[in-house]
Amino acid sequence: MSAAGSSARAGEAGFTLLELMAVLVVTGLLGGLAVPVFATASDALRLHGSARALAADLRAARGAALLSGVSVSVLLDPEGRGYRLAGGGAPVALPDGIALRFTAGPLAAGPLRLDFLPDGSASGGEVVLTGPREAALVAVAPMTGAIVLGRVR
Repeated sequence: MSAAGSSARAGEAGFTLLELMAVLVVTGLLGGLAVPVFATASDALRLHGSARALAADLRAARGAALLSGVSVSVLLDPEGRGYRLAGGGAPVALPDGIALRFTAGPLAAGPLRLDFLPDGSASGGEVVLTGPREAALVAVAPMTGAIVLGRVR
């Protein structure tokens, strides 16, 4: 080997153990800061997904009343954190950490009941789903039976 070959090897660039350790520490700190952000996003997705599912089920109940010509009721269960279609419908449970609160509308036949009539109208009311950091609103208009999603501030 020549002297030129050994001098080229001595000039090669690389990382020291100290530099690699510093990069790993910074990466660990950034990862630790990102975990709470993902947890918050996960809670919000679960809450809003549950609100959309409830709204879809309420729309299906309204559609069933319109098609069948018979009133269709949805029974809400705040203590059990869920709801079901009256007349033997399978209960739907909300995910852990999500609570349900219902305010009955002016035409309600019961405090925990939403009725959809064959003409498309409803008893009306507001269902609020509350998660750890925010809440979602599912409102049912009494005159039209329209179901609207919103946020509670």
